[in-house]
Amino acid sequence: MKRIKLSNSLIIAKILFVIFLVFYLPDKIEFDNSNMYIVSKKGKKEVSLGNITGIAVTRLSLNNSLYLIKIKYYYRGDEYTARFYPRRFSKSLNDFKNNVRNKNPRAKVDGD
Repeated sequence: MKRIKLSNSLIIAKILFVIFLVFYLPDKIEFDNSNMYIVSKKGKKEVSLGNITGIAVTRLSLNNSLYLIKIKYYYRGDEYTARFYPRRFSKSLNDFKNNVRNKNPRAKVDGD
């Protein structure tokens, strides 16, 4: 009896996702105890951790192993968003979230 394929390997979706990753370069983000530093296509910004209003995991992910983090913040009176891929096997994201909570307790942080 001939076997009939039931599951989908999602090859097209995987290829589109990889192409998206190549063309969508996320921001490069660093932080210390009081500031977040963003290097993007538009230039460099130094943002106080107290001006961060939210940190969330975006819906865009691949097998829950590669996902984007979105940060909402105010810079010179306007609201902006930065997106980045977190480092794996590092506690830096948790440290960043804790520093933001300390500087702005009203910030909406995933995991709260």
